[in-house]
Amino acid sequence: MALKHPKVKLIANALGTPPQDIIKEIHDSGRLVAALCGAAKQARAHQAAGIDIIIAQGTEGGGHTGDVGSMVLWPEVIEAVAPADAFASSSRSTAATDSISPPESRAARKRRARRVGRAVRALI
Repeated sequence: MALKHPKVKLIANALGTPPQDIIKEIHDSGRLVAALCGAAKQARAHQAAGIDIIIAQGTEGGGHTGDVGSMVLWPEVIEAVAPADAFASSSRSTAATDSISPPESRAARKRRARRVGRAVRALI
């Protein structure tokens, strides 16, 4: 579906390494492929498959990438894919309650979206 929209520049996957034929189809359309990982092993698999942007997300981001915390995961992934770059993703929580912070304001979401957009455009 996303490939039918000409303004889409990046396809991100959060459920493991996409199949090779899907990666090829996205690349052939001139777009980048990103994928989340929760372990160094997953990051190496993404890199071997030709993923353009590897995003290391710790368990604080919802737990769907694994059970390794961001502070441990990020250096492991950076080392695993070096000299390639990796993005770090996180969620905000408190150690006392282990609960997610209140939702961002609309202005904060827009500022964050602009920052991410600039970072992605710099990669293109």
